[in-house]
Parts: sequence; structure tokens; C-alpha cells
Amino acid sequence: EAWKSGFMSELFKIELLGYEENPLRSNSERKFPDNDDFSSLETLIVNTNYMSDAQWNEWVESHIDVDNFIRYMVVHDFFAVGDTANWNYYLYNYGKMVFLPWDNELGMELNSGRIYGDGKIQRRILTVPSVRTAYKQAMTDLADDTAFLNELKAQVDKWYDEAFLAVKNDPSYRYTEKDFTNMKNYIKYFISNRGDIVKGLL
Repeated sequence: EAWKSGFMSELFKIELLGYEENPLRSNSERKFPDNDDFSSLETLIVNTNYMSDAQWNEWVESHIDVDNFIRYMVVHDFFAVGDTANWNYYLYNYGKMVFLPWDNELGMELNSGRIYGDGKIQRRILTVPSVRTAYKQAMTDLADDTAFLNELKAQVDKWYDEAFLAVKNDPSYRYTEKDFTNMKNYIKYFISNRGDIVKGLL
């Protein structure tokens, strides 16, 4: 049992080829400590698959950092990140599990219905009534936060203005100046319109 008095933190890089696969040593990586103890990750997967709803609800509240999870999933789902269903995220466990982003370049599909998570673990956590309610409220708050979204669009302009000279002098592989500008405009369009789409899906 990983969650016990004196437990030291651990970090996993997640790659699950199958959620019923235990042990997971051949796919996911234990980044630290440097040993082969995958028991806490295996416990998470077994409980995801087999716990009753009542047991699961109680277990999540005790063993998942719910506030972190909601923040992670709201950003993940608002921006329609497309490749983290079974891999491409980290789990940090300090006694409660924290979801951390990794390799999130695939996203911003405006009409994506990708909300409430895209992986079995995330979807099951979001079945917990208190977590689901908080997620929906946080997603609505983000979608309605016009000031923040406008600030984000202004930041996109700033980043692209700073990078444009470099792109003009040495365009990235397969991308022209026009591609670069079109992408900036699409990102701003996405930010302006994604909120209404998300609220329609909640």
C-alpha cells in the first residue's frame, strides 16, 4: 500500500496500452524513486476498473488531489488536447495523486466534443458527483471569463510578434510565413469561440 505514514513521493510517466494490464513495468515509467515499485499505479488502475461507485467516490476523495485534477482537466478539455487518453501525462504521487501535463501539442479542434476527460481513469474520476459538479462549474467559469480569454489572445499576439522575425528569416520545416500567421489567427479564433461550444456540451 503506497499511501501510508512516511510515504515518499513518486513520479510516473504514463503509457497504458491497456487499462487491465498489470503490472505496467513494460509501458509506464517510474521516474523516481529509482526502483520497480508500481504498486500505487496498479492500485489506481485496479480501483478504476473494479470498485463500486460508493467505494470509488470515497477512494477518490482520499487519494486523488481533486483540486489539481479539476484544474488539469478543465484546461485539457477546454483546449481539446487530443493525445492523452492512454499516455502523454505524468502522475505525481505525494500521498494524493496529481495529474501533470506532458506532450500536449495536439489540440485546439474547435468543435471537439472532448470534455469530461478522454481516458478511462479521468472519465471515472469525473463520475464522482462532487468532482463532476466542480469540474462543470470551473469549465463554465473559464468559458465565461472574457477578460482572461482576451488577455490570452493578447499574449498570443505578443508571442507571435516576438517569434515572427525568426520565422521570417528561417521558416520552420514545412511552414511558411503565411502558415505562421494563419495559425496565430486560428488560435485567437479558437479562444474566442471555444467557450460557447464547451458550454453547449456541459
